[in-house]
Amino acid sequence: QGDISCGGPFSKWSGDVAALDARITDTFLALGDPDPSGEVTVLGMSQGASRAAALARKYPLRYTRLISMDAPETLRPGELRGLRGAVMMAGERDRKDLMRASARALNADGVPTTFMLIPQAAHGAMGETPERTMGEALDWLWEHARP
Repeated sequence: QGDISCGGPFSKWSGDVAALDARITDTFLALGDPDPSGEVTVLGMSQGASRAAALARKYPLRYTRLISMDAPETLRPGELRGLRGAVMMAGERDRKDLMRASARALNADGVPTTFMLIPQAAHGAMGETPERTMGEALDWLWEHARP
């Protein structure tokens, strides 16, 4: 969930990446992880995908793998070349050009990256088979990521 209320049950993300990182670290600590400084796979959808990429930019030793779904902008060559691997995803009924361009930019930097469709999904949705879709994305990421 985002960190700024939109009123009611909805929220959006601020640009405070340090606070987001602290929130994630605090969650690992609360779940009993004595050292939450290890590698984290970060994923996000829509505005959350922008924040996931921002975390990987600011903290490249912690956020080493990225799953970006329906991000509103394209990643630029060179900005995330330290990633171990990435999956760019877009809903079958959403625009796909941004995520495909991001995959090309990361691949050009030598980051193992693929593009995957989220079947039968519009923007912000996971379609009819979310578990299978995310399972395929995570499987690809673990099989193809750099050491």
